Amino acid sequence: MNWYLSLTDNQLAIAGESFMYNAGLIDAEVRLMEKYKSEELSKRYSPQLERLYSEYVTRMKGQ
Repeated sequence: MNWYLSLTDNQLAIAGESFMYNAGLIDAEVRLMEKYKSEELSKRYSPQLERLYSEYVTRMKGQ
């Protein structure tokens, strides 16, 4: 996801479907971490996912 966010806004817009697919995969993994009580991991990755997704949404609003 960091790689996608390193792209220009136009490139990111083109790759948006792939970004969302990968965000969905990571979200599913975080939910599994929470389900199976991997609290340390979920506390680490959940905020990162939220930050990256928020950055994506902010950048795509300008498109």
